[in-house]
Amino acid sequence: MFRTIFILTLAIYISGCSKQLSEQETIELANGYYQEDNIEKAQFHLKNYLTKSPDATKVRALLASLYAEQGDYIEAVSQFEKLDIAQFDANQIESLYESYYFMGLIERVFDAETKLNDEQKSDLITFFVAVNQLRTNQNIEYLNAVANNADVDGIFRQLANLTLTFFQDSNTQDYVVNVEKAVDGSDVSNNWFIISLLANTSSSINDHAKAAKYYQALSTKRPVYLEPRLFLSKSLVNSLALEKAEIEATAILSVLPKQPIANHVMAMVWL
Repeated sequence: MFRTIFILTLAIYISGCSKQLSEQETIELANGYYQEDNIEKAQFHLKNYLTKSPDATKVRALLASLYAEQGDYIEAVSQFEKLDIAQFDANQIESLYESYYFMGLIERVFDAETKLNDEQKSDLITFFVAVNQLRTNQNIEYLNAVANNADVDGIFRQLANLTLTFFQDSNTQDYVVNVEKAVDGSDVSNNWFIISLLANTSSSINDHAKAAKYYQALSTKRPVYLEPRLFLSKSLVNSLALEKAEIEATAILSVLPKQPIANHVMAMVWL
């Protein structure tokens, strides 16, 4: 009799301990791990919740954003595209656009733009879309609109004007310096798109040391995404920082043994 009561009590206890957290509790738990810089643990709890409640949109959106923050863009897009974009906030839109951008899916950004309302668009998103409309479609009207919109933050109006001047004069060296001055000391200076813009532009003018600086920053921000590390290794070897170039190329080749740029970097190191 005592044994039966004990087993029943234990079963009730275990059942109570294994009770699933609510969606909000799961999000709070994941955010707690995120604040502790334990993104993997946060992702674990979010994924575990989704196996039992696949329609939990807030949990899925947070998981997608965390994938994007690590640079795991394939997983980020996979999760985001299971959701209704009309329900995204500006931060989630930024993460989605970042994922599309680094996966080379810029046309999906332009398509998504047609489905958003003004509250979903931050000034960064507006500037990002305008720059890529210029790059992809030679459409200057988006940047003109940003530059002349008094409701847009002054930094982004200034960046839009600088980009318009660069497009007309092609003075890349001044463009990089002026963008650096415009964002210096602001939160914008640490944004993934601004860093990418400065890295790619510096590389295009063969300022390899500066390009390496920005590719390093991007690689640190998005550790799962290998492309900035790849271009970092290339910039390092071109600036004759051979030991650092070898370290970066070796790390890439440990994951992608046949990666041609990394193999070329290694060949240059050993010349």
